[in-house]
Amino acid sequence: SELKNILRKKNEWFIQKELAGLYFEENDLENAFKYATQAIINFGSLEFKVELVFLLGEILNKKNEKDLAFKHFTLSKLIRQSEEWKIPQKIFDELRNFENAEISINDIGKLKSELKKYWNSFIPQQNNPKQNTNQRLSGKIDKILNDNEKGMDGFIKYDSGKSVYFSVRSDHKIKDDLQIGSKVKFKILPASGEKKKRAIEVRSTSIDMI
Repeated sequence: SELKNILRKKNEWFIQKELAGLYFEENDLENAFKYATQAIINFGSLEFKVELVFLLGEILNKKNEKDLAFKHFTLSKLIRQSEEWKIPQKIFDELRNFENAEISINDIGKLKSELKKYWNSFIPQQNNPKQNTNQRLSGKIDKILNDNEKGMDGFIKYDSGKSVYFSVRSDHKIKDDLQIGSKVKFKILPASGEKKKRAIEVRSTSIDMI
């Protein structure tokens, strides 16, 4: 519960990974897989997610998706190998359970590309990225991170507790109208690749202090 509360305020992959791990320990494969896939497509270098890749292998193995599990365990190994990091015994132990032909370090790029396509299939509205941008939403400025000569950025709270990142340039006419509690209208640009979703076309409607 505490991690979920943190995640609502700070949408970071490593928090999603911790949640996935906890659900996996409880044998809740549905939620474990949900948070693990959210984490893998969230912003962050794949090399830093090597333990998450292994966790996805464990989840998929329990879901009886053997080929995908093997490829995740293998990628976890090859990333470590390419970075000249120590390979934990648990990876070798898992790979021994498969009859699949070993994948060479020379094919790591091909394996990454194949699994990224698989992970990206879980990005919401992947097939219609313009769908969200057609709908104008209402919300309030919930948090301001920076307000200086470069501009302003922070988070907008909308739809009963959801938050989305926004930014406006210093020369934008709306900037001086924004403060904590300002009511705004905006559209959402969906996540794409390693870029998180964010608010665009932010317009002030009134000042309504919380």
